[in-house]
Amino acid sequence: MLESELLFSVLEEFVLRGGKRIRPFFLFLGAGLAGSRYIPAGFWDFAIGIELVHAGMLVHDDIMDKAFLRRGKPAIHRMLGSAHAIVLGDIAWSMGFDFLSEAPVSVPRQAKDAAINEFVAASILVGEGQALDTEYLEKKRLSLAELYLMYYLKTATYSVEAPLVMGAHLAGAERLVPVYRAIGKKLGVLFQLQDDVMDIKEDKKSFLKKIKEDINLEKQKLYSAVSRDIDYSQLPPRTKILLREITDFFYARSA
Repeated sequence: MLESELLFSVLEEFVLRGGKRIRPFFLFLGAGLAGSRYIPAGFWDFAIGIELVHAGMLVHDDIMDKAFLRRGKPAIHRMLGSAHAIVLGDIAWSMGFDFLSEAPVSVPRQAKDAAINEFVAASILVGEGQALDTEYLEKKRLSLAELYLMYYLKTATYSVEAPLVMGAHLAGAERLVPVYRAIGKKLGVLFQLQDDVMDIKEDKKSFLKKIKEDINLEKQKLYSAVSRDIDYSQLPPRTKILLREITDFFYARSA
């Protein structure tokens, strides 16, 4: 039986392995804090909470995928076994939502609740996306519509859309929620598409090779849609610049 101290030590090492940290970035961006020299303490607690929930999702995802590595090191279930890895993922989830609920943000309770509820709803959708991912493994070929739905549920919701919207709620900028939703949905799917294009190049996802051309075309369409079809006029100038830069980065990274 593993001692709880060892379990938490493994979780700490896993969370600190690195990663893109895009969720905290979009949280700060949605709150108008990206690039700021001062981030209020409560916002850091929200960022930590989001990353802990994400860590729990990764632990469970690796079990389902029978992965050997995560961020260049052994996946948790390869270190502890599947049973303890499931428990560790559950702990990470619980700790993450505890950070969200206890975050000392100086905002009205209604705004804090709206931000937390946004992430809860997104996390539920991630579960639906994960179920689709498992179902799709049995298919010989996926349609682009099926792939888009899975990417939206599994990635875009809690990686881009929810953090942007959470930031808006915490900053008292509810008027920006509709535009952040529009951006988050498209940008989140674009983010996952660029990851998969890179995986195809590295021969990691052979089942996607059959629709490689469709994926590349959809990537171009999404890039154009984020750049052209969304009304950025309400956003602060710095936020607009950063959103355009990260859109360019997501697209160019897998070009």
